[in-house]
Amino acid sequence: MEVSLAYLVGDVLKPSFDKRMTDRLQNFELLSEEDKSHLFALIDTFLHDAKTTTSPLWLYLYNF
Repeated sequence: MEVSLAYLVGDVLKPSFDKRMTDRLQNFELLSEEDKSHLFALIDTFLHDAKTTTSPLWLYLYNF
């Protein structure tokens, strides 16, 4: 059985998605691979920015 170090030290997010978020994620499958790639790059940029700042939004989103 493989267990990551992040899991062992409790560094794992436990997301809960409401219906709107679930619908959005399912609709990603309707997009072309190119569009998905662009959207994921955009999302990754926002997430990276959130993780590297000390903004209250980051603390709120991840319940710190």
